[in-house]
Amino acid sequence: MRTAVSAMLRHRLAVAVGTVVVALAAFGLWTLPSISPSARGGDGPGPLTIKAGNTELVFPAPPVSASWSATAGGLLLCAPGSEVAITKVAPLHGSNAETFDAYVRSFTIRSHADPVAEPVIGGYGTPPRIGGRGDAHQDRLAGHLQTAAGATGLRPPRCEDSTSAPGEAAVELMVGLTAGRQGAAFDGFTVDYDVAGHHYRTRVNLRVTLCGTRVTEPDCPR
Repeated sequence: MRTAVSAMLRHRLAVAVGTVVVALAAFGLWTLPSISPSARGGDGPGPLTIKAGNTELVFPAPPVSASWSATAGGLLLCAPGSEVAITKVAPLHGSNAETFDAYVRSFTIRSHADPVAEPVIGGYGTPPRIGGRGDAHQDRLAGHLQTAAGATGLRPPRCEDSTSAPGEAAVELMVGLTAGRQGAAFDGFTVDYDVAGHHYRTRVNLRVTLCGTRVTEPDCPR
């Protein structure tokens, strides 16, 4: 299923699990409401689960002539009561983004809060402030934000308790890409992490497209 969706700033977006394309064509920062514990993306070896509400994001190019950035998020971590340390986040082979940066933030979910305290599907710019396409205003993200690689002491909620409902503590993984006029795309990334002295690697299958002169998708503006 391919679905193009548009809305205004901080509109709550219910996303079906599957192959979903979110075309961020309007001025908007996309936030994610509740996700079922069975809605998983990128499960891999080890105790950590990364839940994704979407598998594909498309960012139309903003009205700029220089490099621009976009952030894909909504990737919620859960684990069976384990403390997690992330050691590395790397794009899969074939990424042609100018830069690839990963972030993790810990926060308490609060609906329609200011600063933004909901899981974020995507927006333009990179943390700690992201916003809408071509929008000079960028919203500040709530919670404790840190670079993913080297993040320690993370305490994701237990998977059976994780629904991303208001009042729940959440740990969200976000990736930021930078592209020039030619655009950029990648098909996912790997996350290396440690739990209780053991090392694991999991893969997240999330295709992100920054539209450009050399990168096009059906939902990129013509």
